Amino acid sequence: SFRSKQWYQRRVRGEEDYTEEFTFPSSTSGTLFIVDCSAEMMSPAGPDSEVSGVVMAFEAIKSTFEQRLISGSQDFVGVVMCGTSGGKSATYSGIKILLPLDRPDKICLQQIEAELAKFRSGDGGGESEDYSPYEMLWTCNSMFTICTKKLGVREVIFITNVSEPPLARNDPKVRTMAVTKSRDMSEIGILISLITTPSSTPFNTEAFYSAILPDDHYRANPTGDIEEFCDRVKRSQSRVRTTGSMPLFIGSKKIGVTCAALYGKVQRKAINLCSSTNQPVTITSTLVRESDRQVLLPHEVYRSIKMGSGGPPILLSPEDIASMGTFEEKGIRILSFDPADSLKLHHLGGKTVFVRPSEAVFQGSTKLFTALLDRMIARNIIARCKCVTRAGASGYLGALVPQAEERDADGQQIRPEGFNLLRLPYKNSIRKIDYEGNNMPNRSQIDAAKALVTKLRAKWIPDRMENPAVTQFNAALEAIAMERKQMEIPEDQLQPNVEEMRKRAGEELRKFQESVYSSDYKIPEACKKLDYKPIIRKVQEACRAGRLSKVSVADLRLFCKGTKIPDISSTAKKAELVAAVSKFVG
Repeated sequence: SFRSKQWYQRRVRGEEDYTEEFTFPSSTSGTLFIVDCSAEMMSPAGPDSEVSGVVMAFEAIKSTFEQRLISGSQDFVGVVMCGTSGGKSATYSGIKILLPLDRPDKICLQQIEAELAKFRSGDGGGESEDYSPYEMLWTCNSMFTICTKKLGVREVIFITNVSEPPLARNDPKVRTMAVTKSRDMSEIGILISLITTPSSTPFNTEAFYSAILPDDHYRANPTGDIEEFCDRVKRSQSRVRTTGSMPLFIGSKKIGVTCAALYGKVQRKAINLCSSTNQPVTITSTLVRESDRQVLLPHEVYRSIKMGSGGPPILLSPEDIASMGTFEEKGIRILSFDPADSLKLHHLGGKTVFVRPSEAVFQGSTKLFTALLDRMIARNIIARCKCVTRAGASGYLGALVPQAEERDADGQQIRPEGFNLLRLPYKNSIRKIDYEGNNMPNRSQIDAAKALVTKLRAKWIPDRMENPAVTQFNAALEAIAMERKQMEIPEDQLQPNVEEMRKRAGEELRKFQESVYSSDYKIPEACKKLDYKPIIRKVQEACRAGRLSKVSVADLRLFCKGTKIPDISSTAKKAELVAAVSKFVG
């Protein structure tokens, strides 16, 4: 979760009541990766791992850059290396600014890949050199200061497996200066996080980093798996894209809340380009009065509706049209509280929205929101409500389902606390289907199916199942942007693992098949393949008779497919097909 500047100020001052305020960033964020390149990070990440902690760190940074190139090209990302003599920043030794804070591009990604290749071969990083954590934080603060773009979120992510920098251990003055600088950065809204790589010695946050980190900004990585580590880094910098703020009404009380869509299709606006310069073009349109060709202003344009067979049309101004759809004030109004089991699966429909408090709408919303959430979780109830998301909308029925915070064994947040706003149907939207089943299963078939389902049951993690079509498109786009000759084909995670299914439930599959299908049952054959011989014969006769131009394009394509003529595009014109067939037939 993202905390506000006021929250950090209250925490630094030691006030008891520094209730967390849930504030959300704007569309642009800035992330600085601090990679420790000391001798401990150069060693293997674990007893069963051959890669070092630095390699794991740069693999995660590379994954972040690849993701930002596609989905967050407006965000700012930078990389700073510390504990190495491979280079110097503008002021301090042992600190190297590999990439300044800027928007990611293919040149940045190539630099990350080049640095990763050096560390894999053992030639990267240079000689180990001690660094001051105070100077490192000062460098990060300066990089954010000189950034001309206003950033909604500013975050520094440490990646290391060293519990305490040597200079902070040996010099108490350096340690005190680093803690003071971290508090100064927290007061101006710069978030500081820590992600550790595996090491032979346990990592102790109490040695140094607990003094400069917020309570829940530590992410451990107990295994040496690179994919898991990249996933942890990606989740640590996850951003919340809000859909809007609105009041939550409980009788006469108001709570300020912010809504965020949990999922949804990304709408990409089409960009029109000039065919000669390949530059974006702007399309403008104006309304002109037909009589004198004068440009009409928006308040001069009226709509008309004709009612009945006679009489003049009814004129509607833009204000009338806007007010026609306005029923009540924007917000979420709680109608009743019901038991949680009253919400059925077939009642759900539409997109789900996640609701969290917002002090920007009403002061004191966080306390009232937290009290409501805790009591609803304790009593296992939900709230029926009516939601009007924007002005002019008719609204819809919904259910506020409380969700408690959940963390894994490493302390990483899996689910945040808040309400899930589910869309509910109206009475006339529910249909009852009369179905008369034939050939109902017997008890043995039901038991065989239950055993099969039990054996093949697995934990479903939807946020780790990538869309194969989008993943392949992004891989192709990345190959074009990076000017690579070959595209890295991503793995389709939706393909079933047949061998693993047979290994886990082979006996249950056999029993289920024997109980459902009789011994003389024959599996229907697949659709027969298209016979190309008549098409090939027809096209060959037309070619020898000089009537190839009379053959349809569909037949020409089937001939090319049946004879496997190479280098024929699916969008080839008829002239190209005729030339290819003539050359093939001879």
